[in-house]
Amino acid sequence: MQMNNDALPYLRSLHSLLSSISSSQNDTEDVSMRIDLSKRLVDLLIVQLEASHSFKDDCIDRLSEIVIRLEKLLPQSDKNKLLLMDLQKICDAKTVKAYDQFLEISSKIQRELIQLNTTKALELSKLLFGIEKDYCQQISDAIFAQNNLNSNSKESTSARNARSFSTHDMTAFIRDQFPEETETIIANVSFVAGGYSKFTADISLAKTTSLPKNIILRGDSDDAFGGMSVVDEYQLIETVYENGVCAPKPLAIAKNDDVFGSPFMLMEKMSGTCIGHMYDIPPIRSDSLVQDIAKKLSSIHSIPLKMLNKTTNGVDCLSSDKALSWISSSETSWLPLNLPSPAFSAAFEWLRHNVKLYDNGPRSLVHGDYGLNNLLIEDECVTGILDWEHSHVGNPSYDLGYFHPMAETLASWSLFLDAYANTGAPMPNEDQINYSVLLGATRVGVMVCQVRSAFLNNQETGIASSIGIAGDYYDVAVIRISNALEKVL
Repeated sequence: MQMNNDALPYLRSLHSLLSSISSSQNDTEDVSMRIDLSKRLVDLLIVQLEASHSFKDDCIDRLSEIVIRLEKLLPQSDKNKLLLMDLQKICDAKTVKAYDQFLEISSKIQRELIQLNTTKALELSKLLFGIEKDYCQQISDAIFAQNNLNSNSKESTSARNARSFSTHDMTAFIRDQFPEETETIIANVSFVAGGYSKFTADISLAKTTSLPKNIILRGDSDDAFGGMSVVDEYQLIETVYENGVCAPKPLAIAKNDDVFGSPFMLMEKMSGTCIGHMYDIPPIRSDSLVQDIAKKLSSIHSIPLKMLNKTTNGVDCLSSDKALSWISSSETSWLPLNLPSPAFSAAFEWLRHNVKLYDNGPRSLVHGDYGLNNLLIEDECVTGILDWEHSHVGNPSYDLGYFHPMAETLASWSLFLDAYANTGAPMPNEDQINYSVLLGATRVGVMVCQVRSAFLNNQETGIASSIGIAGDYYDVAVIRISNALEKVL
């Protein structure tokens, strides 16, 4: 096997994982997870080095006919002429980098095709991102065959976001907020594994009078993935909690950075566990769970808008304005990553071109990140809905479409939609829901791209990025976006 610089990020990640295993004192679940993750990275590297070249050649073989059709369809301009010439050179030369060049050129052509918006143009658009989709599917299938393992649902016990702070100062803050807690002390603090956008810590208390024994701290971080500050999030959680939604009970808010280094809030710890996320859906089937998830979502959307603060995100703009801001911010984050993709390019262009679809429908409070990673589950029921930082007023179809891949895997898409509709909540139309499936897949796909880009550029080869790479999240993202595009084009 001939090695090249493309293998270096994988090897560095493996070195980091194996070093952490060798320094461990016990055969813990965390060590077992890291061993499994190491094997997956090796399997992925083998597929990339041994099989991907033949997959790429198969893709390029399909281009010649598409180039002829593009020459007849695209408006004549110097830019288009150069793009088509470069595409033809790829077909003729079949260099090692041909597939990568195809992704770059076809990404630019996609924008032209979506803007033309004719039957023939959209058909060619499908053919272009279909080539990329097929390649990603072949890679995913080859990886699965190579490692022959079930989905890896175990996260590292190491939190991605952790920060040191004075427990003495935090204890003083708690006692100040709750004067009756004169003897309360902090017995233990452990940061919770999860996303990048916030700090989340599980705090165990002792000698409490009115407070629960376990509370959750959620603090702001400086990461670009974040939504609203915890100061605004706290105010929103107060409203949804008072309206009977199973959100955590808010306890206290610190608006300055004196105690924790950034604003933070304290909430009651709820029962239940997170069983997965959008790219790590557990291999279970449960109609009753999916039906309860739909019903709990309806309870969010049913909160009267007059109950929300007038400063709530989106309350003073059109639903399409909020969607457009997400599309723009996601594309702005994606473009510098140097991961060209005809699927992503077509998605951004189509979403922007059709954003007004969002305005002809119901408006409600939208959670904005309604996935398994933010749902506490116990006995096939939702016991808690977490992380409200992306909440806003807008079209409720976004939450429905966002949950699409999880609903399909856990039960069925139709069962999820039927359970939601049966609650009596205003139902968005099919076009809005399909738009939201694509928008949700694209937004989350950009986050996957950010992790992938950091990994491939040796900027991040730690546990968080290794899980995303070994889990083949990028190929899954392209496949999901492509499937959603096929539905709307």
